[in-house]
Amino acid sequence: MMVRIVRIDFCIALACAGVAILRNRLKLTAVILSLALFGVGPVEAGTPKTGSHAGRPARTKASSYKLPRKSIGRVRGWVRKRPTRERFLRLARDPAHGNRRTANSLGEAEAGLALEVWGKLPAPIRREKSGASEFVDGKGQRWDVKRFNSHFPTRSGGFVLERALLKLESQFNNNEFVILDRSNLTTAHAQALRRGIAERNWDNKVLWYPVTPRLVR
Repeated sequence: MMVRIVRIDFCIALACAGVAILRNRLKLTAVILSLALFGVGPVEAGTPKTGSHAGRPARTKASSYKLPRKSIGRVRGWVRKRPTRERFLRLARDPAHGNRRTANSLGEAEAGLALEVWGKLPAPIRREKSGASEFVDGKGQRWDVKRFNSHFPTRSGGFVLERALLKLESQFNNNEFVILDRSNLTTAHAQALRRGIAERNWDNKVLWYPVTPRLVR
């Protein structure tokens, strides 16, 4: 009698599964079949089945981590050549973040090394060991990399000319020169900032990156 009941239940489950397939309800099909056969529902991919971490997404392995495309997409061909590439990777290690490479430090290394290759920074540049600045150039001058963003709301740190000039002034008062990465600045904001720097006679303390004909002196 018990065998007949099990067979009847199984047949009903298969019939329901067939109806679900006809309706393209694949997930429902999996649930019905797993309940009929094993008494459990399907386990989501990447989720531990048992243990104290059940239900949590599986962690991504460090070996599968890829650097953000935005950080390395602009790196020119000279960065891919040895020993330039090896220097680039060394310069990307930020002492302020445990000598790790981050999206920001990759961008800083790109800007610093490009300006050195183009003859704008005295060679060779190296990472400033304390992490207070980004680089020290071949003459011992410390440099910090600043990025201002025109696309953020001003209340969330977006570009405000007066605020940007105050930040630059604090760097200069600390005997640091500044590399300005204008990647996230609109043309209007970049021109306004350039005028503000020129009005204060700070041109000799600032380098722009990326370098374009409009910004090369």
